[in-house]
Amino acid sequence: ACRKHPPSVLVAASTAAVYPIKDGANREDDPLGPTDIYGLTKWVNEQQLGLFSEQCPTTRCAATRFSNVFGPHETNPHVIPEILEQMVRGQFDLGLGNVKPLRDYIYVSDVASALVAVARHAGPAFRVFNVSTASEHAVEEVVAQLAATSGCKLRIVTDPARVRPSDRMHLLCDNTRVREETGWKPRFDLASGLRDLWAWTCRESAATPVTVG
Repeated sequence: ACRKHPPSVLVAASTAAVYPIKDGANREDDPLGPTDIYGLTKWVNEQQLGLFSEQCPTTRCAATRFSNVFGPHETNPHVIPEILEQMVRGQFDLGLGNVKPLRDYIYVSDVASALVAVARHAGPAFRVFNVSTASEHAVEEVVAQLAATSGCKLRIVTDPARVRPSDRMHLLCDNTRVREETGWKPRFDLASGLRDLWAWTCRESAATPVTVG
């Protein structure tokens, strides 16, 4: 359909999960090596987009590799919405799995503005951009920040059912390319993003934060 009616710009949502396990920051030109089916499907999507770009050179194409997105209206069973769901239920002993792995959490508003920036500034050739904050945090830090934001005394309790058999310790992305080529930069860090998300969660749930135990 796109070949028949080629758009002027085509931006595809990809993921940092296309990168292999490593300790340092991932850059767009680094070798790829997804470790799960999700990352593999996104890698294939990128190859499809690259092929389409060759066949339809009038369309400016870009793939955006998102880090760990969080924010209002989250529908996937990720760790931050799970924490918030437990808090809204008044459960402040949080049943969680691995809390040591470090992730590059990026607020959804910053992802939206990055997509607009890439769509406006994508060049004539197929381009790939990391969309990230270029900083990483453990789940423990997320919990500590939510405790400070909400005033709730939170405690992490390991739930064996939530512990993954294996979990990469790092997933960090360098965002130099998207900043230099589009002028975009993230407005939210982890603390400000969680404050905004907690305020939204309280409005949506009509929950009144309380300090317990």
